[in-house]
Amino acid sequence: MKINDAAKLSYPSTFRTWIAGAAETWDRVALGIPARGPNGGVLAILGFSIMPILNTTVADAVSIGMDGYRAIDALDVKLVDGHFPYNDVSGDALRVASYGLAGAELTHEHQDLAIAATTNRYFHVFVPLAMPHAFDEGDTAIPADFLEHIRIKFPAATVFNLGASTGSIISGQYQIVTHCVEQMAIINPALFTVRTYELAAVDSTEREINTGGRLQDVFLFSPGASGGGSLANVTTAQIESRHKDKFTFRALKAIYALGRGAANNSFAATGAPLSTDPFVAAENGTTRALALLMSTGSKVTDGPENAKEVIRLELGGSLPAKGKLVVRYTVPRSDKLAALLMVNHRVKSYRYKTRDKTMQNPSEWTRTPELQAKALYMPQKWSR
Repeated sequence: MKINDAAKLSYPSTFRTWIAGAAETWDRVALGIPARGPNGGVLAILGFSIMPILNTTVADAVSIGMDGYRAIDALDVKLVDGHFPYNDVSGDALRVASYGLAGAELTHEHQDLAIAATTNRYFHVFVPLAMPHAFDEGDTAIPADFLEHIRIKFPAATVFNLGASTGSIISGQYQIVTHCVEQMAIINPALFTVRTYELAAVDSTEREINTGGRLQDVFLFSPGASGGGSLANVTTAQIESRHKDKFTFRALKAIYALGRGAANNSFAATGAPLSTDPFVAAENGTTRALALLMSTGSKVTDGPENAKEVIRLELGGSLPAKGKLVVRYTVPRSDKLAALLMVNHRVKSYRYKTRDKTMQNPSEWTRTPELQAKALYMPQKWSR
């Protein structure tokens, strides 16, 4: 399915009160998603917009809008089979993930707040489930009846005390808007997980991560004020299973710019970017995120199936804070979700969902051990 060719259906929830330090869950009904689409089809979720409105006060220095994602402390998205597409992902990591997975055209930034100002600040955190830059962006869109809940944990009221700025969240409320498409076909989608891994120290040069699947995206950032600290001290980066060669700092920036259409194309003498994308900065500016691996044009079966991956860095000095890796990997489909389809939709047989409609017959995926392994990741199209 080409997402851009389908009509979007968006469903807003009611508002709830933002409570410092609290955690709240939303199931399908609470999110306001109907059981079926307007034509009786299955609603597939493309992503969520989490939209807090927070009354805040600021002292000492401007509160930077790029830190607005910290209005969320952590996010889980859980499916009814127990799988987590998003597993305990912090707000600042969600900003990096949104830029890296969906691009600047779908990622929102927020207003700075001046000293001594007390006002409402409007935030918009986009959480993608469909991957608009993948080979088939609809492969990972989740049927609404697969969703168990979204769980949002909120930070302390002083979360925007960053850098020289101090202040407080006085009160607030928030709403979630779920973006869907209606599918007349019944799809058991490909599954993925987004989670973060912290480096052991500010000068760590190696991190082993556990995936149990196929690595698709790896983004590095250093948490801190103004959307994160500078990564200028990263000399090279390499993923052991995917990169034969080490990638230099500037090469990583160039690969991201090509993959997300985010080149430095302002007329300014510094060659400034047109957005506050943390992966892109003026040539002498502050790069706050690096893409070590991106799923540009990637299939859900791409990459080796590894239980562990090793990421290596060469540093010309320490990072401003312990680096974090935002990682997305695909995992085998769920038999429990297939069983749910059989009950809810009375389906009996399937073929594999392929964009060019070749190799749809399940028997074609049994010819070699490599194809059999890949078949576990492929989305299925079921029929009655």
